[in-house]
Order: sequence, then C-alpha cells, then structure tokens
Amino acid sequence: MKYQLKEEYLPIKLIEQLTNINLKNNDYRTTNNFLKCVAILDHKQIKDYFGLYNYIPVGSNYWKTVFSRDYYPKVIKPLLENNIIQSHDFNCRTFPNKKVNSSIDHTPKEVSTRYRINPNLMVGECKIIKYNIKGKVVTSEEVIYNDGQGFTIGSNNDMDKSFRVNILRDEAIAFIDANTESICKGYLKPDYFDQLKDSQIINYNEYQDYLGGRSLKLHYSTVGQAKRNAEEKGKQIFYFKDQIYMADIALFLEHRIEAMKYRYNREISKVGSLPIIDRRSETTLRVYNYLTNFPAKILPYITINNRTIFQSDLKSSQFLLFANILNVYIQKGEGELLNLFKSGLTQKYLKKLFKVLKDHSQLLPTVGVDINNPELSKYSNSNVIEFIRDVFFSDFYTIVQHELGLSERSMAKQKLFKLLFKMDDRYDESLEKIKDHYPTAISVIANFKKKETKGRLDPKANKKHNDKAKTKINDKLKREQDLERNFSVFMQCIESEIFIDNILIPLRKLRIPCFTRHDSICVQSGYEDQVEIFVKEVFAKFGFRYNHKDEDMFWSVADQDEMDISGYSDFIDGEDLLTYNYEIEGRYADNPISKTLELEETCDVDELLDDEHMEILQRLIHFGIREDYYDLVSLEFLEELSELPVLSRAEMNYLENDVINIGRDGMSFFQLKTNDILRDLIDRYQNTMYQGN
Repeated sequence: MKYQLKEEYLPIKLIEQLTNINLKNNDYRTTNNFLKCVAILDHKQIKDYFGLYNYIPVGSNYWKTVFSRDYYPKVIKPLLENNIIQSHDFNCRTFPNKKVNSSIDHTPKEVSTRYRINPNLMVGECKIIKYNIKGKVVTSEEVIYNDGQGFTIGSNNDMDKSFRVNILRDEAIAFIDANTESICKGYLKPDYFDQLKDSQIINYNEYQDYLGGRSLKLHYSTVGQAKRNAEEKGKQIFYFKDQIYMADIALFLEHRIEAMKYRYNREISKVGSLPIIDRRSETTLRVYNYLTNFPAKILPYITINNRTIFQSDLKSSQFLLFANILNVYIQKGEGELLNLFKSGLTQKYLKKLFKVLKDHSQLLPTVGVDINNPELSKYSNSNVIEFIRDVFFSDFYTIVQHELGLSERSMAKQKLFKLLFKMDDRYDESLEKIKDHYPTAISVIANFKKKETKGRLDPKANKKHNDKAKTKINDKLKREQDLERNFSVFMQCIESEIFIDNILIPLRKLRIPCFTRHDSICVQSGYEDQVEIFVKEVFAKFGFRYNHKDEDMFWSVADQDEMDISGYSDFIDGEDLLTYNYEIEGRYADNPISKTLELEETCDVDELLDDEHMEILQRLIHFGIREDYYDLVSLEFLEELSELPVLSRAEMNYLENDVINIGRDGMSFFQLKTNDILRDLIDRYQNTMYQGN
C-alpha cells in the first residue's frame, strides 16, 4: 500500500473557521493554500515557542517562496478578512528596492509585517484535517523539512500495526506543570556576556511589545552596542537555550513558560491520536513522524507496548560522522567511502568532499586513527589527527568549551552548530579560535560551503523567458546551489543512510519495536542489549567509531539541549533569514575580517572585459573616488559589479556577501572592504576607460 498522508493536525476551532471560508469557494487549490498557510504559522508558533499571542516574522520573500508572487490577494488577504490570521507591521527596517533600475535610487521597501493565527482559534482540542488531493499537494512539514517537495512514503510504514506507541499521559502532564518553569530558568544564562569582549559581534533577538502581542527583531551588532541598547530601553540582554535575547527577563520567562506548556501539551495530544507513518525526505534522507521531533524533556513518558523505552544516542553526532569520514578517507581512500553509501545524493556530496580534500592533500596525514586503540595515534603532530582523536576519545563539546573559555558545555555546542550551519563569511571571533585549534578540518568544512558562481543563470541571458520565469529559474537554481554546498545537510544524509537504511529498517524486519530520532534509536525496554550489539556491528562494518550514551528514558529525564536542528529550512543559506528582519548596527571597525583572505592578483582589463563589462565599469567610474559608496551604488548594481571577471575570487566574495547582507539582512552600510574594492576598481581602470574613449 502507498500512503497519501496529506493532512494537518490543528485545533478544532481553527478547522471550523477554515471550513466556513472554504464553503465560499469551489477551488480546491485555494482551500489547500489556506490550509497550508495556517499550518505553517501553527508550526512556527508552536515548534519555535512563539506561543499563541506573538507574531511570527515571516515576510513577503518567505510567502513568495511557498506560494507565488501573488500570494497576498490569493492567500493572505482572505484569511485576514475572515480573522483566521492576524497581522501587524512592526516597522522594522528598510532596504534598497531591487526593482528600481537607477543605480542611485534607494527607494525603501517595507518588509516588517508579521503574522499569527487568531489566538481565539488556537485553544481547545485538535484533530486531523485532510487536503484535497486532486492535484499536487505540499503540506506544511514538506515546506519546512523538505524544501517544498513531497515526502517519500513507502509500504508497511504504519508502526501501529506491528507495535503500539502510547504515553503515560497523566504523568507527562504532571511533569510539565511541575517543571516547565525550572526548565526555562535552567536555559537562562544572564551572566553570559561577562565572558565576551565588548567588540565581539553577535546576533540577538529583541522582543518588541505590542498591544495584544509581541514579536522578535533580530539585530546584528557588537556586544558593547547591545549592552548600551538594552540599558537605554530598560531591558536585559541574556542567553537562553541556544540564542541571545534582549527583553525584560521576567516577562520573557512568563511568555516562554506559557509557550512551552502549550507546545508540550499539543505534542502529548498527538500520541495515540495520529498514526505513526514514516515519511522520508528526499533532500536530507531523514525520516519524519511526530516522534522524531518529540520534546526530549517528556520523551521518557513514551511507551512501546506498554513498556518504557530505552534510547541510544550518538554523541557529538555530526562531528563524529565527519571525523569518521575523514578517518576512512585517510586510511582507505575515496573508493571505500563511495562503496559504503548507496544513495546517489550521498555519493554526490562525497564526491564534492573528495575534491575539497584533494585541495588539502598536503595537509592530511598519511596514517589515520585506530578507532579502538587511542594510544597508536597519541603522539601525532597532525592537527587533523588531533581533531579526529578529540571527537573519538573525548567529549568534543567540553574540549571546545575550555578552548573558548565558556562556562557551559551547551554554549560550546551552540557555537559548533553555528560553524556547521552558517553559510556566510562574516567574521566570528569564537569560530576563528576553533579554526586556529583545528585549522585543516575547519578549512575543509569552509571550502565545502564556499559559494560557486559558475552555472548561475543571468536574468538577462535567456531571452525566451519572461521576467517571472527568469526569476523562478534563478530562485530554483540558487536553492540547488545552496543545497549542494550545505555541509549540515550532507552530514544528515550520512546519518540517515546509517540510522535508517542500515539500522531502523533491518531492526524492523527482525520485529524489534523501535523508532529513530535522527541520530538515536529508541527501543522497547528489554531489547536494548540486542540493539546495542546490532548498532555497533553496523558502525564497525562502516569502519566508523561508535560513541553513544544510553538512557533508560523513564528513570532519567533526557539530558539534552532541545536545539531544534531537524528542519531542512534551518540549514539552507538564508532560508531562515526570510523569517527575520535584521537591523545592522555600527560598522566593522572592530572586525579583523582582513585576516580571512588576502586579495589575489587581478587580470588586465583588456583581456577579460566585453562591452557589457566596460559599460558597468563606466557607471562605477562616474562616481569618482569617495569614502563611502552605499548611497550611490544600488543592490542591483553591486550584484552586477560582483560578477566582473577582473575581480579576484576574494573580491567577488566580499561584494556578494554585501549583496546578501543588504538584500536579506537589511544591512544599512557596505563593509569597509567593499568600499576599498570599489575605489580600487575606479583607480585601476579610469585612465584605461578614458583612453579607450
């Protein structure tokens, strides 16, 4: 049987209102879009702990990606008019309008409207509502976890037919009522900034209060500026769980506790109400059901066949997988690695990694690490071996914690995940320290994520497409290129092939009651010894070291940071930025970004420039030598300049970074290096251009 799981799980009151509005139209595509829109908002409000009353920062770029450019009149406006969703403009920021052709016109474009579901419709019990599957249907989970592509759902996936999953409901609810406040206070680190320099650049979320709701405003500034802003506004700046916030701490905790209780109760209500059907992402190869992202704090109350569960969790998972891949490559070469993995997507990522490793061949050791005997590599002077050994034989997060001088292990974990996920070249002092300690391993990751310009479609290149088609083609191509260089998604593919294809599916065939949580396996108590032996044999077959922690879930609440790192959209370059509005403060005066790349030699203008390039340079030269070009050079013009073939790769990177920073993050100035590059271009070529004329 092939399942068509096209449904959402939403509050009954919300479903009733959707049903009422759907009765007014006969277009199934419209009704499906209404359902998908509110389901996305519901997911973000609940999963991201925004709560019932807070507005979600999803801007027009996000909705255009999900629906189309005419999303507002067709989807948003009818839902607003029927008071199913609500909006508020927080007047966050402006940035130059890319549609303006003039290189000096900086007409502002507002992008700060936030949305939420009507809070009155979010209370009460939930139930399933199905999509109309006459045509192609994409659910909210497929948008969030699978780049808008349909999940793969195979046969024999209904786990309820082979074993029963339930929850100790009363005990779980009692735990929530008694412990949510202490959990939230445990995540709070108000003295975190005493450890940081005032010149260090950080991202932080400022809570904005509004009558009847709140929302987030994401800033990018130095620690010192953030402290001054907090003091001026009578707020505090603090670290909570895995992010930095500016707010009144007491009010923040009050809202966060309320939001966490709501989410936990919603998740509990799914157990026994929803079938557990494994849906697989073709983007990350991960399997999804409501247990894969079930809150770790109440996971101990889940039961299989009325017995408690036992979880075996991979320690330092993505770094352990990367260290294993490096080690097998050093010991046995690329052919052995390709033979270990069957998915064409995983093999594609591996081949890209091999190219990067070949560029680092002089820095790689000739002998790897024995996965069972740490003594054999103890005295190696290779920083690659040091990285592998630290991951294999130590608590890697604790090592990085001490290296960075952090007070909490979880803070080191957050820094390391930022290393995996970040797709820009912004300077980060902490990440530079990690790079100094493990230069080759971190350089391999950085080069894997490096942006390539070749193959990018120029909107002017294909004359047969109209502007809308060109934009769609460019957006699709950009997403594909971003995915190809996404190191974290690469590690998820490795993880998924191991835990799904080599562990979960074979265990199911053996009739062992189990489910996965991405990098862990949960089994019915009594099967834990058998499963541990099985998993160790799988890792041994790969030549991988297996580091894990076992937890009898009922007797000890899971000791995990609830970093929600399971969503595909969290890893795609800028995808999550579509939901935030950045405000950039100050300049990069204290940022030693010049340490990262030295500018390379450039070519002679006559050798590389065609007529179109010459015209672009002439427009730039017209401005003359100036200290700052931000008010003269538009976003569109800067993007044209970034493609000039006379620029070195490093110069292109600087200009492209500012295109991203301004276009998506709302940065209100150029990097100092960008102004230097523009001045240098004018200085280098103005005489040549005038002589040519």
